[in-house]
Amino acid sequence: MLLEPSMWTLLQILIDCLLIFLILFLLVVLYKERKQRLLLKQWILKQTRVFRDLVQTSDEKAETLSRSVESLIHRLSREIAAAQTVLETLERVSEEKESSSTHNPSDRPPVEREAIRYLLKKGMKPLEISRELHLPIGEVELVSKMESDQRFKP
Repeated sequence: MLLEPSMWTLLQILIDCLLIFLILFLLVVLYKERKQRLLLKQWILKQTRVFRDLVQTSDEKAETLSRSVESLIHRLSREIAAAQTVLETLERVSEEKESSSTHNPSDRPPVEREAIRYLLKKGMKPLEISRELHLPIGEVELVSKMESDQRFKP
């Protein structure tokens, strides 16, 4: 059984329609795929920029932190040197106190007065200084008063 020529034409039209549909379907799929690739590319570029900015910020923070640490190390070194000076002064004061029995604050050795002044400037209270240097509280307060009077003189 052979098909009539009109059937062949109808079959040919049906096949052509299927092919056109298939081509359109493939074009739509390719367009969507291209669009997705473009979106993915944009997303990757954005993430790369974000990562680059994070790395740059991290580098800047690391550099700032490094400078801060160096600054703190220098400050600590200065404080250690100052503390060693105070310690040496305190040792000299103790030695001089043992060898001297004077109780007049103005007759105090300059090293002892210097130690009292230094500790006052550091914010220690006269009672604490008295205990630290093993001096009577009155003498420390007198030196403190003399210091404050000298500060207010023109």
